[in-house]
Amino acid sequence: MCGLGERRLGDFQQPPLAPRSTAVATRLTMRVSVIPALGEIACELTLPDGTSRTLREPLTDELPPAGRHRLVLRSDHVDRSWLTAEVHGVTLRGFAALGAPPADPTRASLTRALVRGDPVEALARFDQLGPLAPPEQVWRAHALLQVGRVAEARALLGPLFAAPGPVEPTLLTALRARPELLAPVLRELDPERFLAESHALWRNTAVNHLADPRARDALLAVLASFDAEALTSPTQPPPAAPAPATC
Repeated sequence: MCGLGERRLGDFQQPPLAPRSTAVATRLTMRVSVIPALGEIACELTLPDGTSRTLREPLTDELPPAGRHRLVLRSDHVDRSWLTAEVHGVTLRGFAALGAPPADPTRASLTRALVRGDPVEALARFDQLGPLAPPEQVWRAHALLQVGRVAEARALLGPLFAAPGPVEPTLLTALRARPELLAPVLRELDPERFLAESHALWRNTAVNHLADPRARDALLAVLASFDAEALTSPTQPPPAAPAPATC
């Protein structure tokens, strides 16, 4: 499946274009195009051997006006999926790439520290910033947990995990990537919500990828963090047996 903006072009043809096994790395070339003259939006997927599949749908919405736009590449799925991907290159046609605006030196240093996995440097940069947005709060909590400052991380994660509505997506991504780091704190904060979110995070992987030993190992690590007795014990005591009737 690929998409452009809010449009989703689903491919349910059989056999699938790429291997279903997550143990096999696949390199794809994706070409997404909008052709007003033909009144269509299209997505073409091509394998290195030249095998390709093109999906087309009518273009029903007006195109945005000319001007400065931002290209965002991201994965999206109805169910949360386990995906590792690497972008090798991007080619634009009909657009001109503009120079990026000057980067904030502090945020640039913070990004480099997070990418390198340097929590000490990341925390030093966080201390130089003002109020943090929810995604930044998650990354700060992640760095705090890495250096053992659990109480401070809990203070950041508590309001995020208790907020009404869907859980902050960055927090779910961090939980999926580092369950051994985030799971103990989130389970302590709200055991019921932690169970529900863990189920939603791993359900698709459990159903579709149990043949992959990496998926099995990850799922076993997640399941090991749960208290089996607490999950199987009744939440309410069984009703008392009725007293025997007497005459």
